[in-house]
Amino acid sequence: MQELIAKAEMFATAAHNGAKQKRKVTGEDYIVHPKAVAAKTRYFFERLNVKFPDEYVDIAVAVAWLHDTIEDTGVKPADIEKFFDHEVSKDVLFMTHPMDPNMSRDERNAAYIEQLK
Repeated sequence: MQELIAKAEMFATAAHNGAKQKRKVTGEDYIVHPKAVAAKTRYFFERLNVKFPDEYVDIAVAVAWLHDTIEDTGVKPADIEKFFDHEVSKDVLFMTHPMDPNMSRDERNAAYIEQLK
């Protein structure tokens, strides 16, 4: 399943590079954020006293790489579904803030928190 993580990293990197995003405070390429989230996700699973199947960990790390692609780039949910299996695409959508243009940022954040419950 390491190829899943590599595929997610390449997909996210291409999407964020294509959007020419930079971190607001540091000016770094935006991909440093998904990279950090993926590393923290891997670290979290390594530190648990419960052994999860490698497949679960790999899916979680792949989703960490992909989690901002729909919100912050031109990637559509159908693109994720096309390149990744149902489990990955479902989890990426779960981690994506609502994209309703009629909602304020605060409303989208509140809806996102409700979605995660």
